Amino acid sequence: MKHIIVEGCDGSGKTGLIGVLAEYFDLVRHPRASDSMTGPVKNLRGWVDRDLDHLDELELDSGHPTYIYDRHPLISEPIYANYRWVNPGMSEGFGDENWMRSVTKDMGSMSILIICCPPYEEVERVLQTQGREAHMPGVFENRYSIWTRYNTLRWPGTVIRYDRTRETRQDLIKTLENM
Repeated sequence: MKHIIVEGCDGSGKTGLIGVLAEYFDLVRHPRASDSMTGPVKNLRGWVDRDLDHLDELELDSGHPTYIYDRHPLISEPIYANYRWVNPGMSEGFGDENWMRSVTKDMGSMSILIICCPPYEEVERVLQTQGREAHMPGVFENRYSIWTRYNTLRWPGTVIRYDRTRETRQDLIKTLENM
């Protein structure tokens, strides 16, 4: 199985889904490159480069672990950079279109992207319940724009759009088993 990246705006159901998929498929949770409250790590581009090098090395080992990512900076950084108030703006190096195209293509070939995309009304309900303080400053205020960016996202690899209000987690598991 390819590595799995789970993405989606805050309140879309990523955390619960990641737990279910990690347990069912015995996936290793990959360390995060961005904290939900403080933004991305320093040298985010270096993090991506090191991660891809590590994944390339793993491919040489037939018994390598399969990772599940709670977001990936190649996806979330371009979406959140314009909206977060903590460490605002695109991280250094992410404006390099040639690098972005190359590493996104590489990551796309090694992964399955699951975008959690319930209707906006569901996301709004969850975020209102959680409250503004449960999210990185700027996210709550820009939730509709972030939701829209995820729902129009293009990715060079396999993409599954998962709406928990219309499909069960078991439906998604069956889809992944058949890939």
